Amino acid sequence: MVRYSLYMIFVALIGCASPAIYIDGTLNETNSGTIYIYKPKYEFIGFAADLRIHVDTNYVGSLRGGRSISTRVTPGEHHIDVGVYTFGSPGGSTAELSVNVAAGETVYVRTSSEIPPGGLAEAAVGWDRKHLNIVGKSSWENRE
Repeated sequence: MVRYSLYMIFVALIGCASPAIYIDGTLNETNSGTIYIYKPKYEFIGFAADLRIHVDTNYVGSLRGGRSISTRVTPGEHHIDVGVYTFGSPGGSTAELSVNVAAGETVYVRTSSEIPPGGLAEAAVGWDRKHLNIVGKSSWENRE
């Protein structure tokens, strides 16, 4: 029994590990733009999910409700992928968005979840409820 318990603790800890966050040290305020990505404060659906964010296949962080992350990017088009993880394990499809960022520009992206037309029963069987939207700075500041 003790061996089984230790094994389960080990598996749980390994599953909760996140990949290393990518940071490009050559980017600064004059040669890059910034992408802020946030998850609203008061969302019931998916409140316990950990959203792992990738920009151009580089892991930039994870989100829970009311939190945000930012990353500097080179000017041009960038692809954002958001995957849902529960207890460190992938749990569903990813949401995707392409954004064009100019040098010195800041783009704000909101992740959201919504209840599908069929209600929570439909959400439980895999309805893709993750969305990404470009929003204004005030929405990002208020995390709405």
